[in-house]
Amino acid sequence: MNLHPPIGIPHGLHFKIAAFVTTTILVIFGLYLIYQSYWYRHELTRLETESSEALCQTLTSSLEIAMLNQDRQAIQHSFETVSGHAHIVRVFLLDTSGTVKAASDQAMIGTQFQQDHAGCRDCHDGRAINVLGTVITVQGDQVLRVVAPIDNKRECHRCHDSQKVHNGLLVMDRSLKPARAKILANLRLSAAVVGIAVLILMLLLRWYIKRQVINRVVTLESLARRVAANELTVDIELSGKDELASLAHSVSNMKTALKTSIDQIAGHRNYLANLIENLIDGILIIDDGVVAFANKSVGEILGVAPSFLEQGTRLDFSRAPLDRLAQIEAMIAAAQETDVAVKGVLKLRCPGQEDKHLEIHVGRLVLPPWLRPEVIIVIRDVTTRIAAENQVYQSERLATVGRLAAGIAHEINNPMASILTCTEGLLRDRAAWDEGRREYLQVIKSSAQRCRMITQKLLDYSAASAPAMEPVDIGQVLQESVSLLQFEAGKKQIKLLVSPAGQIPLIAGSKDSLVQVFVNLILNSIQAVDMGGTIQMAAEAKADSVSVTVTDNGPGINAGNLARIFEPFFTTKPVGMGTGLGLSVSQGIVERHGGTIKVVESYQGRTCFRVSFPIPPVEVPSQHE
Repeated sequence: MNLHPPIGIPHGLHFKIAAFVTTTILVIFGLYLIYQSYWYRHELTRLETESSEALCQTLTSSLEIAMLNQDRQAIQHSFETVSGHAHIVRVFLLDTSGTVKAASDQAMIGTQFQQDHAGCRDCHDGRAINVLGTVITVQGDQVLRVVAPIDNKRECHRCHDSQKVHNGLLVMDRSLKPARAKILANLRLSAAVVGIAVLILMLLLRWYIKRQVINRVVTLESLARRVAANELTVDIELSGKDELASLAHSVSNMKTALKTSIDQIAGHRNYLANLIENLIDGILIIDDGVVAFANKSVGEILGVAPSFLEQGTRLDFSRAPLDRLAQIEAMIAAAQETDVAVKGVLKLRCPGQEDKHLEIHVGRLVLPPWLRPEVIIVIRDVTTRIAAENQVYQSERLATVGRLAAGIAHEINNPMASILTCTEGLLRDRAAWDEGRREYLQVIKSSAQRCRMITQKLLDYSAASAPAMEPVDIGQVLQESVSLLQFEAGKKQIKLLVSPAGQIPLIAGSKDSLVQVFVNLILNSIQAVDMGGTIQMAAEAKADSVSVTVTDNGPGINAGNLARIFEPFFTTKPVGMGTGLGLSVSQGIVERHGGTIKVVESYQGRTCFRVSFPIPPVEVPSQHE
């Protein structure tokens, strides 16, 4: 039995569960870290923005006082004081045209900012807020730019146009490097914590899965392998009340049912083996000319020692003692070529004993496609049956002879009268004996030959001879059958017509038995038709069979009797006109030849019997018995 090969690590259940759990945990914690990074960044940016806004408000108030006093030095001092503290990179003041009027970095004074400059677009896009914070990139560094408008208050109207809302903007750039460093530090800490947590969780899961799943699955697999190796006495049980325990219980039930089925199959196998071994018929199975199986009846029927039929022995039909069975070899070849079962009755010569008649059936076993085709031969000793059938056939023949006796006597009486007349003429006229003796002697000779022919045909027909299977010309069989019944037909002026047969293949059969079949059919038609009727015989060859029809213009067979006409002793004729065995015996003879006999038409004015015989696939060997 082929067991399942060991499972590799990438395909193992342990690896798959661990990989799935690890991937799931990593994905979950990865999403958590991404969220934490976003939250930290957003929160720190918010805090930086709030701090910068507060500082801008304070600085704006200070600037307003200095601007009212027109103290530029105070403004510059405030910018320089604020710059460099709390990660402030620069502070500068813009007028309404976008020109830098004051700055912590004096090199920026006079710089012109356009409306589409980073940090300016938000105001000019219509976002009316008091303080606006925007993250921009300055010289490769991300900074938080906070913009605070300087309102045009009443006190400012002496220097500024009263129609303006704002007199300028206070801009403060604050570096985000410290915030980014803090975020990165927090993320590293979170990643370390998450990594440790993941590792601990994975170890715990691995221990639990291995203990509760993997080890139990391995145990169950090991038990299943032992069951597959035909260890059906092993106990399959897992602790617990979960699905794996339930699965083990189901496998245990399956093992019990399997053991019961195997025991039942073994019992049936032993029963069939004993039955086949003790069959009265011989069973022989051959695989490519080698004995695969032979029951004891084969040797007993064939009279062959068991050593010639042992399993694995090659059959050699050319050497004793199997040379007496050479015809079986031809039947095996025919069955293998045509893939159709071959049937035949063979005569086995048994030195010092009575010869046996064997009914042989040869065919191919129907096997699964992965097995080679084998030939099965069934051998049956039918010696007793054939003897009984021959007795029945002989009884029917004698009954037919009895029905023909009167006609035969009349047929013999006419030539005997001629012989008597010629003899009396020779004795009465001795003087003319020389002149007329030649004519008289010729008449005597022909009449005697006719008597001998008639009596010989009658004797041949009534003789209790065993059937001999040999090549038979069906046309000759019909001619002989008609010649035996010419007188019976003549009494009712019935025409016996045999249609030209043409090229009809020879069939395998017993000529005397086939004559008996057609004598019975023709005699039944003679008894059925009226005076002056017609009986037509015709033979026809088909692809694999030869058919003979016997047709008369009688009254037909009653529909209620059609199903019974082949039953033994069934007859519709008056007492003394028949035994009721004619059609039954004919059917037995035809079937013994592998053929069929049936009524194909029956109505008023027409009855037609058709007898069909198979054309042998190989040349029919002559078998004289």
